[in-house]
Amino acid sequence: MIRNLFKKTFNVREGEMRIAILMQLYIFLVITVLLLIKPTVTAVFLSELGSSKLPYGYLLVAIVAIASSFFYNWLNSRFSIKVIAVSTILLFSVFFSLLSYFIHFDIFHTWLLYFYYVSISLFGVLATSQFWVIANIVFDLREAKRLFGFIGAGAIAGGIFGGYLTTLLAKHFGNDIVILVATALLISSLPIILSIWKIRIDQLNKYTKEERKDKKKELSGNSMSSVFQSKHLMNLAAIVGVSVIVAKLVDYQFSDISHKIYLDPDELASFFGFWFSSFNIVSLIIQLFLTNRLLARFGVSRNLLLLPLGLFLGSLLFLVLPELWVLILIKGVDGSFKQSINKVTFELSILPISYETKKQAKPFIDVVVDSIATGIAGFLLIFIIKGLNVGTKYITILILIFLVVWFILIYRLRNTYFDAFRKNIKDMIAGSKKSKKSKRKESSQALIEILQSGSDNEIITLMKHLSEAKVDIFKSHIINLLDHPSSRVKAEAIREVYSFD
Repeated sequence: MIRNLFKKTFNVREGEMRIAILMQLYIFLVITVLLLIKPTVTAVFLSELGSSKLPYGYLLVAIVAIASSFFYNWLNSRFSIKVIAVSTILLFSVFFSLLSYFIHFDIFHTWLLYFYYVSISLFGVLATSQFWVIANIVFDLREAKRLFGFIGAGAIAGGIFGGYLTTLLAKHFGNDIVILVATALLISSLPIILSIWKIRIDQLNKYTKEERKDKKKELSGNSMSSVFQSKHLMNLAAIVGVSVIVAKLVDYQFSDISHKIYLDPDELASFFGFWFSSFNIVSLIIQLFLTNRLLARFGVSRNLLLLPLGLFLGSLLFLVLPELWVLILIKGVDGSFKQSINKVTFELSILPISYETKKQAKPFIDVVVDSIATGIAGFLLIFIIKGLNVGTKYITILILIFLVVWFILIYRLRNTYFDAFRKNIKDMIAGSKKSKKSKRKESSQALIEILQSGSDNEIITLMKHLSEAKVDIFKSHIINLLDHPSSRVKAEAIREVYSFD
């Protein structure tokens, strides 16, 4: 009875429960480890070197991340994702075990602290990206649409559990024990990966396995040119770059003032862990109860404004009241909105781009653009701190300038969003025409208009694109298509309705 209730609640079908739970547990452990290691390493780094060295850490992360991406692509072309994922876990388990030893015996060399600050950033990128590559091999598109919400909840749960566990362990046992527990949890993910391979991937027939692995190979395409050939992707890349710069500037302010208040590294790690988990709880609440309502009411582009608007108001408040609680509020807005409503709206914003182009462009945006922006933030902070010798409060002025740029880019995105959608449909359907008036309407409303009054080919093409999104606002319009006069549209609508959560 409980099993049936579970299946009905989470839309897990016969034969999927075991693999879905294993995948959820896998990402839960990865994010838990990340939330144990990251605040601890940051706390030790700040306590030993001070916040003035943090911008150099940002710069190193950017350089190493870009260089590592080329090496990782080389590994990716020569070894299976199973070998790479297992090797990654073993390598970082050794690194983290040694870190626990270094912390226990107070062995803190400057180069060692920079090494681990960069290492934890690389671990976060590698471990999570490997998980999603494996997930795309394990599940086909329709399975992914139904199950990724359930599986992704493991990531949010890991963020909540990991941060609060850091708070508890750092406060009562010390940072060396935090790292040791993280290492044990990371090693425990190894049998889970091997089980996933044994019960699912090894059971796929050769054709299906190669077809799904091709998704991974698409990531190594000419990603840079695919971005620069599209105005819409260039706008999205620019928004991501500016958002990363703002996030790093906010992170620096938060870390700097927190370090001045919590001088003990164990207390600082406990403080970071508590708030990182709290931000994840807020993110979960927004995701569950507000995201779809906000999208249905305001559409895509207006919801993209929520994060920078919240940061803008918080930054203005910090200029008046430069206190820690204001920075906690700003950091909370950044952490909670970024992983909920802003993440969903970004995925909807990239929806007009074809699947092939998207798969090439996203690695460039997620890794290269992110890394370059991190490096720019490091340079700016070094210039402000060393060059101008001003306090943390004045960094807020720089944040406000970048937020204005962010607003302008979102306004430009509104003009390219529907253009990109029309171009993609025209590329796939010869002779497709659409009223110019639609271009000026809110982007989500434009999609609804296609579902309500578009041609058969336009509607079918759009539904296939929407199957990659995990937002509920189009469901009622797709259900209405069950009465459409075209049998082809009805058939595609039935497939979509059947895969609804």
